[in-house]
Amino acid sequence: MINRTTIFWILFFLLSVPNNAQEIDSVHSNKFKFSPSIAGGQIELTTLLIVTEYGALVDFDLFKIKSSMQYSFGTRISFENYSYLEFNDNTKNKSKSEDYCFYVMHSGRSDYIHFNIFLGLAYFPEIPTYNSANIQFRAGFEFRFNPGTKIVAFIVKGATSFDSNTTYFGLGIAVGYYE
Repeated sequence: MINRTTIFWILFFLLSVPNNAQEIDSVHSNKFKFSPSIAGGQIELTTLLIVTEYGALVDFDLFKIKSSMQYSFGTRISFENYSYLEFNDNTKNKSKSEDYCFYVMHSGRSDYIHFNIFLGLAYFPEIPTYNSANIQFRAGFEFRFNPGTKIVAFIVKGATSFDSNTTYFGLGIAVGYYE
């Protein structure tokens, strides 16, 4: 059985490899340039059956390279709140978690498609299975499709701290703007 870590790394390599030889040439012939700027931000809502997530984030680009897509390395500061629907003895209980994250991020952006792969630390003020707040390593991905506008997008997103109480995967809508 494939675990979550294996799926994460497969997605990382699939999303970060350029699609054709022309892109490979243009990416390798140019160098990443130090160009710090706010790349954008969004408010999002995702859900997939038993997990619902909403969050807000701001992305900062530090290094950029332009080809047919803009690739960048930077950081993300985010807030996430997610809840799990649990079925216990014919009753429905929601288990909630929230975190504040600081990520290092690799991005690829075009007019219609954005993908982000991120790794970092998450501060969990409270997790139902733990007695106190804690900080954990966190990793995730995001795929965003903008259908003709840079404001509203469809989003596929997942993140984990490699703990079942801190993992979500969802489909949803994001409202925000990216340069």
